[in-house]
Amino acid sequence: MEIYPAVDILEGKCVRLKQGRYDQVTKYGNPVDNAKFWQDQGAVWLHVVDLDGAREGRPINLKVLSKIVDQTDLKIQFGGGIRNIVTLREVLSLGISRAIMGTTIIKQPEIFSEACQQFSDQLVAGLDAKGTNIYVSGWQEGTQTPLLSVAKEMEALGVSRLIVTNIARDGTQAGPDLAGFKDLARQIATPIIASGGVSSLKDIEELKQLEPFGIEGVIVGKALYEGTVDFRKARELVRDAN
Repeated sequence: MEIYPAVDILEGKCVRLKQGRYDQVTKYGNPVDNAKFWQDQGAVWLHVVDLDGAREGRPINLKVLSKIVDQTDLKIQFGGGIRNIVTLREVLSLGISRAIMGTTIIKQPEIFSEACQQFSDQLVAGLDAKGTNIYVSGWQEGTQTPLLSVAKEMEALGVSRLIVTNIARDGTQAGPDLAGFKDLARQIATPIIASGGVSSLKDIEELKQLEPFGIEGVIVGKALYEGTVDFRKARELVRDAN
């Protein structure tokens, strides 16, 4: 299982939001410096989100992303405001490994389908849910669309993997929704990267136990920045469990 340190960018700073609320912000310094730190800690992948972009509908922090690409050797998956093929191509041209699209899945499914056909393994479906329903536009807009039905549609399209975020737990360190992740993973074959609520090494160990069901990775944000999860120990834990 892969552990993805999170670098969420808002107004040029590395931040964490609580439950996706832009009025509940904790700042953690410079995104590029944090990316370098996680690389030094042994990270292979980095999960980067342009929070300004997610809210505005177009990437805002591409200069910061470009610096992270240029100044580290990390593999990067990036999302936030990628809503069309032109933007997707622009973001991938910066040298990232994967691009995440979420809102477009719901609002312009024909564009997402085309993107999936063109970019295949470089495209990740970002499914953000509160309760059982999907939220879009930087988590600012709820829908009546069930997470499970969208996950099955993504599987039918042949999406390489899903990033599934439990919004209610994100940034809370309340623990991941293990039962929810397991239930979803058992109903689809597409690999899942879990996100939201990780607070301890025990949480990561329990998510690791879901790997046979299709949980291939976990995104960790606030727990790393607050020191309740030590990245090196977490990496050792998932390696030793193999």
